[in-house]
Amino acid sequence: MYHEDLSPAEKITKARVQMIARQPFFGVLCMSLRFREDPNEDTMAVTPSGIVYYNPEYVKELQIDELQGLLCHEVLHIALRHLEREEDRDHFKANIAQDLAINPFVLKTFPLPRGALYMEEFEGMAWEEIYDKLDIKMIKCPFDCNNCPFKKPRSLDKYGRVPKYGIVCRKRGSMDKHITRSEIEDLKEQIKEGRITKADLRKLGYPEDILDHKETINWRKVLKDAYQYAKAIGKLPAGLDRLVEDLVEPQIDWLEYLSQLIVNNLPYDYSYSRPSKKSISVGYYLPSVQKWGIKGIVVIDTSGSMSNEDLKDGLSQIIGIFRDFPNAELTVYSCDTMLYEAQQITSEYEVPTLKLKGGGGTDFRPIFQKIKEEGDDVDLLIYITDAYGVFPTPDMINPNMTVIWVITRDGDEENVPDYFDLVVKIK
Repeated sequence: MYHEDLSPAEKITKARVQMIARQPFFGVLCMSLRFREDPNEDTMAVTPSGIVYYNPEYVKELQIDELQGLLCHEVLHIALRHLEREEDRDHFKANIAQDLAINPFVLKTFPLPRGALYMEEFEGMAWEEIYDKLDIKMIKCPFDCNNCPFKKPRSLDKYGRVPKYGIVCRKRGSMDKHITRSEIEDLKEQIKEGRITKADLRKLGYPEDILDHKETINWRKVLKDAYQYAKAIGKLPAGLDRLVEDLVEPQIDWLEYLSQLIVNNLPYDYSYSRPSKKSISVGYYLPSVQKWGIKGIVVIDTSGSMSNEDLKDGLSQIIGIFRDFPNAELTVYSCDTMLYEAQQITSEYEVPTLKLKGGGGTDFRPIFQKIKEEGDDVDLLIYITDAYGVFPTPDMINPNMTVIWVITRDGDEENVPDYFDLVVKIK
């Protein structure tokens, strides 16, 4: 039903209120968004702090359920930290990949406006994986805007059906604009160095008050609260349980151990591909210092004594590594009395895809034997376990390898032999 009598601001309010009753997960999330009317935006723009800039004329075009789908789309970008993880990737391509990752979840519940992206072959993938596989030529609209066959707003339905020719509108792009944290920090630095002024922000395509926002909302907590509330009343949207359930904060601060190891031992490299901004400001062109990402092995104890909660805690610790070290590359194994196949992951969003095998007895030795026998050059091994099992003897341990034992809440850290130095307990 089209609500011509509502102003754009009233329409947004109505859309959010309806979601509280009908789709509480999205409703709770969207109530934390803050809105700014901005006729200079083509559609909508979203920031990491949860500010959404919207063109009032664009909002008027939308059906109420399309608007709800768009709000869900925006809030998931924020809650899942998409706007904080682009690093050195191409911004436009990352924008597309993030949309392709999120929209399949939204489309299970709401339609999306014209310009929304959906490609079946990418459904269920993390956006970083989509980015690596994406060919931008696949999704650009071939029509000139003056000869557009889709003049009127056109939606994707809940099954993700798209217009016959292309799925990215030339004029409106991929339905919205993402303003990343790195963009905001770069603008602040340019102003500080005198290269631009605040008056230049609008000319550069940014809202005039983009630098004035303060981080006041813990979006990770909002995400968890929304998930728990919707799950408790049996209204969790289809497909989101896997996406959200494992995105929990690590329960312990053992990553401080790992941080210290990295600070002391991480090698450095220099790159001219992204020169030092400070050097440019004083008239020189010098390379920036770049730290290498960590590489290591994580073994999860999958023996019969490890409960589902223990395994979930273990997965949250792996997520924590990627939160602190976005460039991490981890090889993950399951192990009970035998070591199961290696799984390579490079993003926290790949953690839910890990396949854990096991259920038998507990023997911690297989990974140490493999490293010793194959002569693998491994600097870091993290073992997540309840510590009830057979430990390796000192002669089985590579002396150049750092081993961290992460003990589950019901485990007993006293079982770990004294010749291991780094033993921490999940609280």
